[in-house]
This record gives sequence, C-alpha cells and structure tokens, in this order.
Amino acid sequence: IAEVYMPLEGFLDIDAETARLEKQIAKIEKELTSSEAKLANKSFVENAPENIVSKEKDKNKALVEKKIKINEQIEVLSGV
Repeated sequence: IAEVYMPLEGFLDIDAETARLEKQIAKIEKELTSSEAKLANKSFVENAPENIVSKEKDKNKALVEKKIKINEQIEVLSGV
C-alpha cells in the first residue's frame, strides 16, 4: 500500500470535505454505540452463535479503525 501526498489547496473545498468527514464520523459513532451495546450484553455474547459474536467483534474493530483514519484525515485538512 502506498500513500500519495499532494497539495489540496485550490483543488478541494476544505470546509465541505471536513463537514463530509465529520458526518461520516457521526454515522460511525452511532454504529459503534450499537455494536458496543451488543458486545456488552452478556446474554448476546453467551447465547449468540460464536460466528455471529465474532463478526460483531470484527465489525466493531473495523469501525474503530475507520474512525481513526477519518479523524486523521480531518486533522490533515485542519492543517492546510
């Protein structure tokens, strides 16, 4: 995987992009709240099939990673 950096000034409406990313963060946080509630539910963890619990844990981890990446993008944009 390679990352390419290029100046965004003049190519991108930074305020609009930041707003779009913040909207994504809000959506992810809502999904995370739901996922964390499931995983905190002892009944769900003990009674659901192992593959379902595992999928929920994977989903939770992916959401956390996605949130981190979007926050990093917002941080880069705020520095432009």
